[in-house]
Amino acid sequence: IIIRPDIEPSKASLITLSTGVAIAKTIRKLGIDAKIKWPNDIMVGSEKIAGILIESIPHATGGHICIIGVGLNFQPQEIDGKNTAGVWQYAPDVRPESLLKALIHEINRDIQFFFIHSFSTFQTAYTAGCRDIGQDVVIMRDEKTVTEGKVLGVDGAGALLLESAGEVKKIVSGEVSL
Repeated sequence: IIIRPDIEPSKASLITLSTGVAIAKTIRKLGIDAKIKWPNDIMVGSEKIAGILIESIPHATGGHICIIGVGLNFQPQEIDGKNTAGVWQYAPDVRPESLLKALIHEINRDIQFFFIHSFSTFQTAYTAGCRDIGQDVVIMRDEKTVTEGKVLGVDGAGALLLESAGEVKKIVSGEVSL
């Protein structure tokens, strides 16, 4: 999906979180217990079923465009020694075209809502759908532990709020590991 948002490029990461809400919601409508793994993965249990990648690039006439990429597994597989979940293992009768149409509709609707109301309106939905809330996690960068603590939620800017050593830290990048 390509959009031309009227937001600062530094806020493009919030589009990822809003898109995650839309994807998890769409997958849950199939009866699959999909949860968001901050910031850009959709999980079923401990297995990834979808991922999101946003790229923001300058536009020739000014401003920028965002390219929203979504990878969705239909069949479970093993990638880098990790098992993934697949839509068809939970909902074998789903047609890819129907799911794609539903995903595009939900993402477009939620992105428009995001542009009108900001990410803060998604905080409740994001928190409700985030598998990490209340969990003790390790934050990794470049395969090294950066910090660890208990996930409290996300703030209005999309940062992960982590209680660690008696203080609340705002995490803006990294890999969450349970």
